[in-house]
Amino acid sequence: MIKRLFQAIIIAFILSIAVTGFAAPDEMAADDKGNATDLIILNNPTGEEIVTFEKSYILSGSGQEGVIVTLYVYSSADNKYKKILIQEDGKLKPVEWQIGASGLLMDEIELSDGNNKFALRAEKNEKTYQVEKLNITFKKGFLNTIKDLTIGFKDIKNFIDNIKK
Repeated sequence: MIKRLFQAIIIAFILSIAVTGFAAPDEMAADDKGNATDLIILNNPTGEEIVTFEKSYILSGSGQEGVIVTLYVYSSADNKYKKILIQEDGKLKPVEWQIGASGLLMDEIELSDGNNKFALRAEKNEKTYQVEKLNITFKKGFLNTIKDLTIGFKDIKNFIDNIKK
């Protein structure tokens, strides 16, 4: 009985080391390029600098089955890319995807106003990874500005009163 309990504890410990050892780092240097080039291929965006008038952007591409892709955002204060964490089921989890048997990668990311610098880290194992950097600029544009425009009754009354003067 004690022998089996001890074996179960050892197996759990070994499995936890294997899982945590494979996790992408919380931060990456701004000049990190990885040591591989064939783990993922991005179809959208097609270049490093993109300008869009939409608040969200679709990332798409393809890659090797089993590769884990993690999303990072650039911090100019630290000159590093930091792993993006989102709240899910009461816990903070990284934004990441595992490429399945189809080899396809697609997801939507939300953009902030202005320049958004992202990095995708595709990791096959703890020693083989590829980094793709993206620079996506979100410009509001005329229609988005109108959509965000809110006018209350008091604003209309003040406008009419100013015209009468």
